[in-house]
Amino acid sequence: CVPVCADVPQVMVANAVQGWAAGCRAVEKGCDVQCEPGWQGAALACCAGAFRVGTCDGPTPDAAGPLCTAASCGAAPILRNGNVSACDSLGHDETCVPSCDGGTVVTGEFRCSFGRVVGVPACLPPGVETERVMGARGQVVASGFASATEARSWGTRAEAVLVEVAARAGTGQVVVEGVTVVEVDASGRRLAQLRAALDYTVVLPQGGASFDANTFAEDLKVAVLQAGVPTGVFVEVDAPIVVSDVVVEATDSSSDGDDDSETIVIVVAAAGGAAAVLLLAALAWWCTKKPADSKWCKPRNETQSAVVQIGATAVEEVKPGDVGKLAATTATWSTADTQASTGTGTPEAGVSTTPTVAKSPSSRKVSAGAGGKGSRKGGPSRSTSSGSGAKQERM
Repeated sequence: CVPVCADVPQVMVANAVQGWAAGCRAVEKGCDVQCEPGWQGAALACCAGAFRVGTCDGPTPDAAGPLCTAASCGAAPILRNGNVSACDSLGHDETCVPSCDGGTVVTGEFRCSFGRVVGVPACLPPGVETERVMGARGQVVASGFASATEARSWGTRAEAVLVEVAARAGTGQVVVEGVTVVEVDASGRRLAQLRAALDYTVVLPQGGASFDANTFAEDLKVAVLQAGVPTGVFVEVDAPIVVSDVVVEATDSSSDGDDDSETIVIVVAAAGGAAAVLLLAALAWWCTKKPADSKWCKPRNETQSAVVQIGATAVEEVKPGDVGKLAATTATWSTADTQASTGTGTPEAGVSTTPTVAKSPSSRKVSAGAGGKGSRKGGPSRSTSSGSGAKQERM
């Protein structure tokens, strides 16, 4: 007859699950202390009807110290471009720096806290800027593949599905750490099968306040199944674990800065344009209350005076108020009037010197010195007078 440990250890165990001792009644070989999440319980051995911690050579429960201790993390998860073989046993509050492959360099380190990996490094090309963010680490596992090719083909489709689901969930960038294909022994009656595991990290914006890990896992599993899996393959998706310190490649914020700068310029320009319009409107109103000859209310094309001369005699003086009319007309003189001038440029008696005004698209000032040339710009023709004759040129 094997002695049974019928008496539950009469010790208070910090961080233990309430009622944990019920599983240690009347046991022959022993039991484990059941602890709260993040804590791991000690193994109790039943030795000659009494409990010992660990083995029969161990101390009694009341003398063993804490029976619930901070949980360890075990082996570090796989890392893209990384070799984590040196980080196969992470204890609570321990860190480990992996090595990197393919010319990449490591930034950050693995860190364990109460059974969870809370720090995840990254292996990235040299010179790449990084940032530390909050993320969620998860895994999609599919078992029952007949070949490695089939398993990896499924992994490629699962990656695309993961990105789509993450986008719908409103997460940040998605980092696929890798797809691992391993051989598993299904049973003694069947050949060994292959299992594919897709490890991923998603960045959680705004500290992950709106991220629901269980909903994300459910949506991801449905989407993976809808994308298609080979016959006989089973898919498992556990809720991802939130990680407070994940190193990822920094997102490009230069374009955002450029957009902000452009926005500022546009706003300033719009404000300046609005101010100019208000100023012009105020000036227009002010001009209605001031005399027309105010310097601020003159048209921009107005001059103080314009004198049209033929020869040495001024025949018309254009006043400032008539400049607008002059701008809309062109003064032309007939060839006969021009030829009637004398050699000194003085009109003969009886010859009309009043110009004939005809509409033209531009304005001009016509003048000539005594006995010299007369010209005007902007019209289709030009007439000059010198001496007793005249010549008309086509421009």
